[in-house]
Amino acid sequence: MTKKTKYTYDIFIAAAKQCEDIKSRFISKQRRLYEYAKQVGWYYSYPWKKPSNKGQNNYVIYCYKDEENKTIYVGLTNNVKKRDYGHRYSGSVCKYFADRTIPKPEILLDNLSANEAKIQEGKFVHLFKEKGWKILNKAKTGEHSSSLGGNNIQLTYEVCFESSKKYNTKTEFQKGDISAYRKALDMGWLKGWFTDVDRKKWTREKCYEEARQYRTRSEFRIKNQSAYNSALKNNWLEEYYWFVKSTRKSKWDEESCYIAAKKCTSKTDFAKKYSSAYRAATKNGWIANYTWFTTTSDLLSNKRKWTFEACRKLAEKYNTRWEFGKENGGAYKACLRNGWLDSFEWFSGQ
Repeated sequence: MTKKTKYTYDIFIAAAKQCEDIKSRFISKQRRLYEYAKQVGWYYSYPWKKPSNKGQNNYVIYCYKDEENKTIYVGLTNNVKKRDYGHRYSGSVCKYFADRTIPKPEILLDNLSANEAKIQEGKFVHLFKEKGWKILNKAKTGEHSSSLGGNNIQLTYEVCFESSKKYNTKTEFQKGDISAYRKALDMGWLKGWFTDVDRKKWTREKCYEEARQYRTRSEFRIKNQSAYNSALKNNWLEEYYWFVKSTRKSKWDEESCYIAAKKCTSKTDFAKKYSSAYRAATKNGWIANYTWFTTTSDLLSNKRKWTFEACRKLAEKYNTRWEFGKENGGAYKACLRNGWLDSFEWFSGQ
């Protein structure tokens, strides 16, 4: 039997009126009704109020710079965090920095109205062009442009559906084309797209051919998430010998790991305080040389059965009860429970 709903069109209209025809207010106050209204189509046919930008000077001009190669992207937005997230998963900024880390956006101007922001965006693009910089912007900028921090492609059902065909899962679609994904999610189009559609199956040969188009693993992962995932899952990535490996060296060599480890009393303490150094020392087998960890490790591996001698030996490493309790709670509680702390004369007065 199908479950009957208590919602009717009249109830939906009344709730929308109570929220003064404002979308965001309706969604926050009537979450279940909002989901149902989207499902049956009422939500999209209702004449919601459009947000007004008049008097709101909350727009900023931002940019992504590559100083070395004199390349820049200039944009405007009223939500830098949200816009930055979009740039990192799709668009010209994502493609340009495919094999490198995308820098944080630099704010050029803030506290602008929507119209002022469009004018200033065009001026900055023109200024950098005159200085000989390469401009990554694809859409038109300036006073007569229509963009306010997004792309100019009209995200229709067909456009979003075609974009979704590049990916095997909703998660990949979200990461690969965040704008199309959000539009499809909001409009309720996603249902059936990732079950009824015949997705491309990435065989070993097809992954190999696809990977040949890219210079690095990072570029491969960003530009074709589904093929990359298949190669990663099947351990084919090592076959792609042409991928340029990162030349960045870890600061944790044998000497620096040794120095960091000397500041710690146990492996657990080492992993907690210097996680990167701990991983490097473990990977390279250096951790076996840190003999001062042995006593603590042996004590901790003894099923937490703290004898007087074991606790005393461990307590000798500390100057105060507070340090002892902070670093080795189990041993400290055993001493406290058995009244042994007073016999540790170096703790007296602490």
